Amino acid sequence: MRATTTLKRSELYRLVWQQPMLHLAKTYGLSDVGLAKICRKHDIPRPPRGYWAKLQHGQKPAQTPLPKRDHDEGIELRDPDEASLSSSSLGEEVAQKIEDERQEEMKIEVADNLRGSHELVSQANQELQNASTDRHKMIIQPDRPVLNIITSKGSLRRALLITDALFKALEQRGYTVASGPTITIGGTTLRFSMTESLETQREPAEAHDLDGPYTFGHSRFNEKRVPSGRFTLEILEGGPYWTEGCQRTWRDTKTKCLEDRLNSFVAGMIKMAARIKEHEEELERQAAVRREEEARREEEARQRAEKRKRYKAEQARVNTLLLQAENYQKSRQVRELIEAVRQAHSADGAIEPKSETAQWIEWATRQADRLDPLRPSPPSILDEEIDEDDEPQRGFRRTW
Repeated sequence: MRATTTLKRSELYRLVWQQPMLHLAKTYGLSDVGLAKICRKHDIPRPPRGYWAKLQHGQKPAQTPLPKRDHDEGIELRDPDEASLSSSSLGEEVAQKIEDERQEEMKIEVADNLRGSHELVSQANQELQNASTDRHKMIIQPDRPVLNIITSKGSLRRALLITDALFKALEQRGYTVASGPTITIGGTTLRFSMTESLETQREPAEAHDLDGPYTFGHSRFNEKRVPSGRFTLEILEGGPYWTEGCQRTWRDTKTKCLEDRLNSFVAGMIKMAARIKEHEEELERQAAVRREEEARREEEARQRAEKRKRYKAEQARVNTLLLQAENYQKSRQVRELIEAVRQAHSADGAIEPKSETAQWIEWATRQADRLDPLRPSPPSILDEEIDEDDEPQRGFRRTW
């Protein structure tokens, strides 16, 4: 937990007039908005807008005296907004930038004329001044406008002055401004538009000529859509669900015009850029998780395939071994049969070399050798391929 500091009311007043609120607030671990609330609560006047700029230019602006009280009470410096700031999901740096837009020293001022306006504003002015208008008296934009400003010619000057003030303020804050317009904040590019709304105007319809032909008219008024002079600033980026809590539109209202809401618009762009970056990082994190999961599944599939390959190879070796053992036993049985035949025919005398018995013994010995895995296998027609539909079944198969 952050330790708190207690100052006398007069001491805090002296410090407030010695340095800008933003710097003083950081010294005590506060936000400038929180420090301003403390000053209002204890009736401590603060420097007006432009005070520090005048000091920098050698002027000596008047200092508002501290209203007197019966006693100089102690003030505990605890930021009223500390909890909400610490819980911000956008990070301390972004939260601080948003808070900076609320201080009076940062207020965006709109100029009275377009002299020295931003280069893009000057280009848009030339482009739109020469453009034609539609039936609602709205300027028809070219195919590729310099700036996305939809307005009437009567409100064009105001729209350009507001845009000029925004561009200059954004560049002063270190952000990049380009045609479109697009604003790059922390590596995230945002688009925004300025649109003048239309309103319905009613005019009395012409009276019917009772002496002439009848003309049907359903109303005593004629209605038409005309420019209202009211503008809307809109951030064009943002998704339907992940930018929840981010403001996207700022409008002229009966109580507040856009010129007084430009800092809020800049803060909204900062917040939107941070949320978009956060969303893109989350998408990349999810993509990385999916890639890791896919790699894991592929590795598991590779290991299963390798295991199946080893299993089949081992099973083939076992089958071969069993077949060899079986053929070895069969070869021994054939040799025993050959020996029995030889002894049976030898009892009647010697076996003639060209006799049928001798030929059979020779043939049977070759078959025994073909079965025997310990001896070379003599050639046989059974080893040849036969191109017939019904291939004869082989009596045995030798493997080694």
